Amino acid sequence: MLKPGETLTEFIEATVRNAIAFRRFQSTFHARAQAESEEYHRTGVSVSVATVLDKLQSKLDARRKTLGL
Repeated sequence: MLKPGETLTEFIEATVRNAIAFRRFQSTFHARAQAESEEYHRTGVSVSVATVLDKLQSKLDARRKTLGL
């Protein structure tokens, strides 16, 4: 569905750009995850789930504060 005043060409261009950005993000995420997995198998050292969840919650809280939510 096109937005008012949007052309099919603009829609397709935006869709392709978004797909490229998503694939780049996916590739970067996969590469980081692979590197972390290899590091864990090499050293046996990992971060606890609780620590990861606490860090994620802190980031979420900070972002919500920035947005005024």
